Amino acid sequence: MGILPVLDMFEERLELAKAVSFSYMIDDIFDAYGTYDELCLFTDAINRWESADVTQLPNCMKVCFKALKEATNEFSSKIETKHGWNPKRCLQKLWAEQCNARFIDLKWRVDKYSPNPEEYLNNGIVTCGAHVVLAHAFFLLGKEINKKSFEELNSLPSIISSTSTILRLWNDAWDHTDRTPNGEDSSYVDWYMKEHKISSYDIARQHVSRKISDAWKCLNKEYMSSTSPFSNDFKAACLNLARMVTIMYSQDESHHLH
Repeated sequence: MGILPVLDMFEERLELAKAVSFSYMIDDIFDAYGTYDELCLFTDAINRWESADVTQLPNCMKVCFKALKEATNEFSSKIETKHGWNPKRCLQKLWAEQCNARFIDLKWRVDKYSPNPEEYLNNGIVTCGAHVVLAHAFFLLGKEINKKSFEELNSLPSIISSTSTILRLWNDAWDHTDRTPNGEDSSYVDWYMKEHKISSYDIARQHVSRKISDAWKCLNKEYMSSTSPFSNDFKAACLNLARMVTIMYSQDESHHLH
C-alpha cells in the first residue's frame, strides 16, 4: 500500500521516497552518529539553511545536510514549474522543526529530564517525520494548493497530527517490547507507566490502544470533512499512511518492517 492514492504517479513516488529516506537519515544521525555538541551544530545548520556554517560538522552530517539542501531545492523547482507554488521555505521550516524536536528529545536524555506523557507525545509527533513527508505529498499531488491550504499545512493540521499520533504510538508500543523497562530510548509507554506509577505493560498498552483509537476518530472526521482546505487525494494520502503504519506494526515478529 502506497501513501499516494493515484496509481500512475511513478515520479512522484520516487520524490516522496527521497523525503522518507532523509527523515530516516536524520533519525539515524541523532541516534547513532553524533555527539551532543555535533548534533547541536547540525540542528543549527538545518535552522540556518543557506547561511549555515558546516565547517565544524563531521563528514556524515555535512553529506546529509548538503544532500538535503540540494534535494529540497530541486524538489521546490519542480513543484514551482509544474504547479506554480514554491514550497522551499515551507519545507525548510518543517525539516528544521523535525531536527529541533529530535534535539529536544536528546536534551531530555542528557539532562535526565522526565517529560510527562503528553509533553513527550507532542514532541514525538514531530520527531516521527510524518508532517514533512506528508507536506511533500501535498505538493506532489498539486491539488488545492492555495493560501488557505498552504497556511494550514505550515501549522500542524488535525489530519496530519492525528496521522502522526498513530505513527508515534504504534512505533513506541512496538519498540517497548524490544527493550528493558529501563532502556535509554524512552517511549510514550515508559513515560505513561512512570507518570502513573504502574508496572503493568498490559494496562499501559490498553491506554495506548485508546489513544490510537481516538486519533483514528479524529483522522476519519477530518477525512470526511466537507470544509477541509485539502484535496480528497491529500486526505487519502494521510489515511493511507495511517493504514500502512497499522499494517506494519500488526505483523508478527517475522514480518515486522520496522
